[in-house]
Amino acid sequence: MSILERILKTVVLDEAIITEKVALSKTAFKIRLQSDSIKNISFIPGAFLRLGIGIGKEELSMKDKIRSYSIWNINSSSGYLDLAIATHSGGIGSKWAQECQEGDTVYYKLKKEIL
Repeated sequence: MSILERILKTVVLDEAIITEKVALSKTAFKIRLQSDSIKNISFIPGAFLRLGIGIGKEELSMKDKIRSYSIWNINSSSGYLDLAIATHSGGIGSKWAQECQEGDTVYYKLKKEIL
């Protein structure tokens, strides 16, 4: 893992655990992330989450290590959020969504939009 990736994991990104993964269809998954840090998110409908799905994979470019997803649902008091991820594209995010498992650790940051 590169020094930049270590900084991302320890300083920039928050950590969460995948607590639920449900197939919504043949080409879409609902993935639930749980973390105490989610309890502190000031959520704005339509917000995106940057997910560090390629961290530790040296063969990927930096832009392929971070993917953005829309937040489908959030429960700040319980500290979880849900993502719906389509897998029909076959890209790095699609492969991650198909292969990730409950109990996996992920790294994320809320993408703040300037309106």
